[in-house]
Amino acid sequence: MKNKLRVLGTTAPVLLVLSGAAQADEDACQSFKQSLLSRDQAQPGSHAKGLIQKLTACRTQQLSAGKLPGKKPDSSGTFIVFPIPGSSFPNPTAITAKGFVTGYYFDADNLIHSFWRAPDGTISMFDPPGSTCNPINNGCSSGNDMNSEGTIVGSYQPASAPGQINGYLVDQKGFTTINFPGALGMTNPVAINHAGAVAGNYIGSGFLHGFLRSANGIFTAFDPVDAIATQADSINPSGAISGIYADVSYNIHGFVRSQDGSITKYDTSGFLGSLPPSRINAKGDVSGSYCDDAGCNLIHGFLRTSDGTITPIGVPGDNAGTVAMDINEGGDVTGNYFPSDFLSLRGYVRTRQGEFVKVDVPGMIVTYPTAMNESGMVTGLTCDETGACQAFIWKK
Repeated sequence: MKNKLRVLGTTAPVLLVLSGAAQADEDACQSFKQSLLSRDQAQPGSHAKGLIQKLTACRTQQLSAGKLPGKKPDSSGTFIVFPIPGSSFPNPTAITAKGFVTGYYFDADNLIHSFWRAPDGTISMFDPPGSTCNPINNGCSSGNDMNSEGTIVGSYQPASAPGQINGYLVDQKGFTTINFPGALGMTNPVAINHAGAVAGNYIGSGFLHGFLRSANGIFTAFDPVDAIATQADSINPSGAISGIYADVSYNIHGFVRSQDGSITKYDTSGFLGSLPPSRINAKGDVSGSYCDDAGCNLIHGFLRTSDGTITPIGVPGDNAGTVAMDINEGGDVTGNYFPSDFLSLRGYVRTRQGEFVKVDVPGMIVTYPTAMNESGMVTGLTCDETGACQAFIWKK
């Protein structure tokens, strides 16, 4: 089955949206399902918040129709739940081996800022110097990834160029702006590896392109040979990059770019999603998600091993879908799933042996893992019935 996409115009920093996008007359739960695997690059930080809002609308619809919540899953492990001061919606994006967390949060004015949290609980909220806030897309800045050295990469709105999106890198030496040479309004670093190499996306001639920035600041642009739009998602310790792209027929494919620059294309049995991003570990294994059909009536996670074997991931039980969010160096995958009653969103870890562990913050209706480190610690966000959300860390 072909993975159909429509590619949005080049006048705004946007890329890939599933062609089965939700219509105005479909119910709240169908809209929630389709939002799980699509995103607008102009507002990437808003996706998780919008997703939770759609789940709340779906939950209200289901309860009004007389649906009753099923049995809450048993969850093992230990949780640390923490708020970001002044925010009702934090979204962690990365957790290091030492337990440092970075991400973004929405403030009281619905504007997005970066943050990091130390293992001792210290939280720092920040925007790069020279940044401003753009209420049109909610953007000020966003922390996208952090490596083992504590270096964070992300994006921000520069005050000197309203409407533009620049990248940033912050380490012990301070802030560095990351702009791909000749980029047309957007450079978005999305991932950084242990050596300091950065993967990301920029708007250039045509649509979106991928880039690699070496630790010494040298940029390399890349696209698969038949691509009209490329979305780099993740980079592993050796410099291999995973992502997706749209071909000239607007079909979507996955790809892995190796350290030597060669690109391998792959396809799943259904419709690949552009969100959540694919992730690649040190072995070259990739995690991601796809829909069975254009209507996204059933969602699966997947694991693609370095030899090209693709294994679907589905949490056992009466569930309407499973989404893979991250994979660690050992091959464990974390993500979320939603029961068929559409009254909650739950977390899981799938071990490298194929066993499932439920990750579910007590008393909450949403547990949304976003990232996992080498030892299996998971971070993400969790929300109660009122829609108030906090961040969490889980460990076995």
